[in-house]
Formats: sequence, C-alpha cells, structure tokens
Amino acid sequence: MSGPRSLPDTRLTLALRAGALYDWALAIMILVAHPAVFRLFRTPPPVDLFHFRMNSLALILLGLLYWETARDPLERRWAVRLAVIIRFVGGALLLLITLSHRPPGTATFLSFGLLDFAWGALLSGLLHDGPKKYPPSQGDDGG
Repeated sequence: MSGPRSLPDTRLTLALRAGALYDWALAIMILVAHPAVFRLFRTPPPVDLFHFRMNSLALILLGLLYWETARDPLERRWAVRLAVIIRFVGGALLLLITLSHRPPGTATFLSFGLLDFAWGALLSGLLHDGPKKYPPSQGDDGG
C-alpha cells in the first residue's frame, strides 16, 4: 500500500509559501516591536502596543491559509483566489486608511500596501499561468 503521492512544487506553491513566510516575519516584527524596528522603518512607535500587536494575529492566520493552500494549490484554486482577493483588499484598505489619515510613517504604510498589491499580482499571474492538472508522474501506469 503506497502513501499519498507527493505533488511537485510549482511556482505557485513556492509563491504561496514565500507569502506565508513574509507574513510570519512581519508578524514577528510586530510582536517584538523593538524600538530599532520603528527606527528602521522611520515610523514612531504606537501609543498602544497592545492594539498594534493585535495586527500580528491576522498575519499569522493568513500565513496559515497560504501555507495550507500551497499543499495543493491546483485542487484548492478557490483558496488561491481567496488569497489573491485578500492581498488586493488588504493592500487597498491599508492604502486608503493611510492616505485618509496621513499618520507619521506614511511612506512605510504605503510601501506595505503596495507590497500586498505586488503579492496579489504575483499570485494572480501564477494562478492563471499554471497548469490546470498535475502531469502524470513518470512510470505512472494510471492504476
């Protein structure tokens, strides 16, 4: 009895995993919230670190969605589409909120919003560019 077939890594799989790692790294930076991080991004520290650190929860959960979707993105195309929507909507909200309020560190927030658009465009392009089905493995006799 053989175990489940190992699926090949595609560019979409790798992009989803990279997106998860990016979100988790950002979540860790938010949780650590060391003064050096704020200096690096030229952003003043928030008055309320609790509310600021709550943002890491969304990034951790989204990273889990992307990582799990990467296990089989062709069978979970709906989840990849959801990831694309989340990236574009998240980026748009970040840009709109930042432009509406013009907080200190505006350039940093705008940069992260644009990065979400870049992730969304990458995932969308790979979703529409990739194969619709996995090719049969070498030596696969179909049974």
